[in-house]
Amino acid sequence: MKRILIIDGQYLFRLSLQTVLRELYTDCEIVEAESIGSALELLRAEIFDLVILDIEIENHTGIRMIEFVSRISILTSVIIFTSAHEHVHAERYVLVGAKGFIQKSAKREEVVGAMSAVLNGRHYVSNNVHKLLLNGRPVYNVREPRLSDREREVMQLILQGKLTKEIAGILQIQGNTVSTYKANIFRKMRVNNVLDLAKKVSVD
Repeated sequence: MKRILIIDGQYLFRLSLQTVLRELYTDCEIVEAESIGSALELLRAEIFDLVILDIEIENHTGIRMIEFVSRISILTSVIIFTSAHEHVHAERYVLVGAKGFIQKSAKREEVVGAMSAVLNGRHYVSNNVHKLLLNGRPVYNVREPRLSDREREVMQLILQGKLTKEIAGILQIQGNTVSTYKANIFRKMRVNNVLDLAKKVSVD
């Protein structure tokens, strides 16, 4: 029997995803967590075959969650299921250990294919991302300078509406360090404020 943990802050999304998963695996056991805190407690106490993670869930960065899962269980696969744009995030999350990356806007057939692939030990990214990787091209938009992993973590939290103090607490770094990362992000992305940054990421 497959044991699956869904980590997502949206109740209706968790409910709809459960429906799809039960159609795919009728005997699977599905557990939900709406916060990282409750997810960590479950992961410390139980073993799961698959963790489905939204990297935009409040007060966390997905990179650290993947690292945590990898430390406590080498048998658990992680698939990122998010509305965050794959051209910004997919390559990086796959490189740090995610077995798959799929967007919430994907059609049902793609969702089923992605879950099936990862649960059967394979990797999954969209056809578009796969083609770019095969061609040796970076997934991120070549028109913009590449952000470091830490800068992308900070950018993700900025786009969630977090303030400098909150970001410092989540990432356990100094506030002035966050400000430096923020300045670097704005400079590299060629924007002057958070609204312009959100538009840039959405368009790219």
